[in-house]
Order: sequence, then C-alpha cells, then structure tokens
Amino acid sequence: MSDLILNVRFWMWHLQITYRLRVRVSKNEYHRANPDGRFAVYEFSPSRIMWNFR
Repeated sequence: MSDLILNVRFWMWHLQITYRLRVRVSKNEYHRANPDGRFAVYEFSPSRIMWNFR
C-alpha cells in the first residue's frame, strides 16, 4: 500500500513539473492537427485524473 501512495505522489509531482512544458510542446506540435488547441485539454483532463485515482 505504501508503494501505491508513493507512486501516486511521484505521479502528481511529475505532472506538476512537466505540466507547463508538455502543454506548451503539445500546443506547438499538434496545432496543425487540432487548430482549437484542445489536445492539452484531452491529455490533462481533470476528470481523467480523478478517474485514475479512483
């Protein structure tokens, strides 16, 4: 159980560190395929994050 908590904490920490960079890269890389720029919304959807913790 402690491993699960550790993994969750590390995942949240990793998400916080890479959130700004990945959103920026995703918008630049997938701007042509998704002109509305919603790729970052799909990747970092709050409902999807809550689903992972359930």
